[in-house]
Amino acid sequence: MKRNPIEQSMVLMIGGAVAASLAVGIGLTMTGCRPVFAVLGAVAALGGFAALASNEAALCLLVIVGASEGIIKGLFPGMLTLLLKDIIIGVALLRWAWEGLNGLPRPSLNSPVVLPVFLFAVLCAGQMFNTETGSFLVALAGFRSWVASIAIFFIAYDTLDRSAAARRVGWWVVLVGVATSIYGIVQHQIGFDHLYALSSGFDFYRKFGSGETVRAASTYVAPASSGARPGPPSSTPLASGSRGG
Repeated sequence: MKRNPIEQSMVLMIGGAVAASLAVGIGLTMTGCRPVFAVLGAVAALGGFAALASNEAALCLLVIVGASEGIIKGLFPGMLTLLLKDIIIGVALLRWAWEGLNGLPRPSLNSPVVLPVFLFAVLCAGQMFNTETGSFLVALAGFRSWVASIAIFFIAYDTLDRSAAARRVGWWVVLVGVATSIYGIVQHQIGFDHLYALSSGFDFYRKFGSGETVRAASTYVAPASSGARPGPPSSTPLASGSRGG
């Protein structure tokens, strides 16, 4: 029986992605990397291929990366993890643009928000050259934080135009939210010592878990990001053996 070329391409793409992720994981293990880091590296490689293959997968990847920034930056501190979301957005945006150039409809470009978004981006770009700006690199970082994520709107608008796709991504958001919430509850009870044991990169959590109280950040970079109130630390004592830090 003759196979559909699309099905063959999909099989080859999935096989290539799995092979590449395994290669990354095995390579990291051979260089003496800790097993947990090797596994995470393999998962990251697989996610990168998924983002290249599908904008829906890229959106799901952005959800999980955004929800686990604290863990990612703690395990792998550095410029790469700082710009990880931007890289994923860039890859997804290139795919979105490429598909548009090849004839796929882009109804998001006819949305009434296009003009305000464009004017906002121009305003932010102009502020980079504000005479009150102390550093151009700081201004560039500010422009990135204000403008880069706007691209997600256009990608999501054109990708989730079918109820099935919107439902899948919606359930993914719920799943990630439930998982991070459960971990946040556990973290509130046991503190951050288990993270300090993994890497010194988690030291930024110490200000949230000093003395006998802890403000759980879950997998995020700060308690406020995970939904905790931004006021004083809660009065719930840490579990025995998790004090201090």
